[in-house]
Amino acid sequence: MTTVDELKILIERQLKLPAPLPGSIKDQYTTCGRAGCRCKDPDNPQRHGPYHQLSFSLKGKSSTMFIKEQDIELAQQMTLSYKAQRELTIEIARKMVELTREHGVKQARRIYDELRADAIRRQAGIRSETGRMKELRTSRDKWKKRAVERGEQLKKAIAASNSLKNKRDRWYREVLMYRKQEQEKLLYIAEIAEKIKQSGKLSPAVTIAPGYHNINISS
Repeated sequence: MTTVDELKILIERQLKLPAPLPGSIKDQYTTCGRAGCRCKDPDNPQRHGPYHQLSFSLKGKSSTMFIKEQDIELAQQMTLSYKAQRELTIEIARKMVELTREHGVKQARRIYDELRADAIRRQAGIRSETGRMKELRTSRDKWKKRAVERGEQLKKAIAASNSLKNKRDRWYREVLMYRKQEQEKLLYIAEIAEKIKQSGKLSPAVTIAPGYHNINISS
């Protein structure tokens, strides 16, 4: 593997690291100034804590700060990232020394810039693709939800349509039955009227009124 290949790997690893945070985190226990507190018990003192304290040193100046309980895991990842970035920076510097010896300052700088820019572009492309897939999944889930809702609405519409059709068919059968019954009544009445006429017991002026409601018998 060439020096350029090794430098490329180191740059990619460095770019993938999360944000750095210097120092280390330790749990601290304290005593208070309140008289009679359990933290000052002579037989079994129970100090207050633990409190998570980050200790760090930058430019020769030491300092501390407290980290909230819910942030401990993230802060520890960031302190590990800080250590890893320092080590990678040293390794990258060594490879840059080798490149400078082989190709000179300008060429070594050009190679580094190209490798870093290419790594950034590729990582940005991966992020973009990941974001695009997330958008596609979100869109798919949204359309799936809409399809389910429309399917339910369609089922209800079909059920309502079938109910109306059944009611219409039942009404149509009832109308046909009613008409049939009325026709049978008319035929029966007409038959009776004709028999009355033929019997000669009533005046021949017996007629069936237009329609089907009444029989007019005139003397």
